[in-house]
Amino acid sequence: LLIPALTMRSFSEEYRTGTIEMLVTLPISNEQLVLGKFAATMVVVSLALALSLTYPLSMAQLGDMDWGGVVGGYIGLFAIAAALSAIGLAMSASTSSQVVAFLCALSIGLLPFATGYALARVPPDLLPLVQYLTFEYHFSTLAKGVIDTRSLIFYGSIVGLFLHFAVYRLEQRRLS
Repeated sequence: LLIPALTMRSFSEEYRTGTIEMLVTLPISNEQLVLGKFAATMVVVSLALALSLTYPLSMAQLGDMDWGGVVGGYIGLFAIAAALSAIGLAMSASTSSQVVAFLCALSIGLLPFATGYALARVPPDLLPLVQYLTFEYHFSTLAKGVIDTRSLIFYGSIVGLFLHFAVYRLEQRRLS
């Protein structure tokens, strides 16, 4: 809920108030504008993740800690946050309503999670493909302490795809 709430105002509020005209006349490209808003969102999310570091540090005081799993889990959380942030920015760039941007980002972001819980109903022939498309599959690999490049490429592809879609929507609105 945090990430769609952070990203819902990114572009939709700019459209609603009319300040998007000022932003697009600045000497920066649409790509730089989208990457700047993405970086700002990721800074806030990183601060939220950093605040949760007190839990593993406290647990390490009580006994031996598997730091591979902790580091992998934080990498997985950061990757999921990056993917959800890109989805939220793309939805915000697609509409001038913050509520619509929030609901679309939440729906699209929940789809890979919900699919992971519905794997029992997937036909066995399609199970490997559908399982690969879920966030849970890739996160569970990272949370075990296994830094699998396939998982990082999966999340990176989602980030790239949705950030590209956000740039496309900005260019489309600029032309209209």
